Amino acid sequence: MDLFHRERVVALLTKVGRLPGFPDFPGVEAGGARYQHMGALLADAALQAAIDFDSVVKLRVEKLLVAWPDAVTVDTFRARVAAEGLGGVLDWKHPEKLARALRLADLLAAEGVQTVDQLRSWCQLPDSRSKLLKIKGVGEKTADYVAVLAGGQAIAVDRRIRAFVGSGSGEEIRSLLTAVASELNLDLGVLDRVVWAAGKAELPPDDPSRHRRGRPDRPC
Repeated sequence: MDLFHRERVVALLTKVGRLPGFPDFPGVEAGGARYQHMGALLADAALQAAIDFDSVVKLRVEKLLVAWPDAVTVDTFRARVAAEGLGGVLDWKHPEKLARALRLADLLAAEGVQTVDQLRSWCQLPDSRSKLLKIKGVGEKTADYVAVLAGGQAIAVDRRIRAFVGSGSGEEIRSLLTAVASELNLDLGVLDRVVWAAGKAELPPDDPSRHRRGRPDRPC
């Protein structure tokens, strides 16, 4: 670790240490998945890029959870999609994001992943991220976001996290936050969530990224 990198880690250690709830961060569970429902997880992962989470993604995922309560595994989700289509249940017309959800599901089915717990374990395999990145429309942020949704050890770098951490490539920011998590003995997924939440306050008031986990200029 060079001196500049170490200085940034030290600065982030101080910054994270000042966040509300440190070090336990009540309500943010280590290893906790956002959903125990693969249909909801896949819909969230496919829709989120450059989209307002609270007013768009969350409402549609909640609608899917009510309409398809049985779609807890990859295969039951795929069966529901084959029988009824995904656009209707999500109230979504643009075909690319719908197709992205199916491409993610197809990959996971081929990898023998059916449940959220299995996905969390799979995401820790050395080649899982590279397989996700081969899917059309999936960039580094979405590949990491899939792991975060499953409760895995990942940092999904977006504008909020960049606002909190500062300049650097996605790899550099992940490296910095991984070092911070290690030194503070924090779950990396927990750190992702609390930094993302804190990053909202550091964005300009009119920045649309205050409400989303995506970027409009590239596959996420």
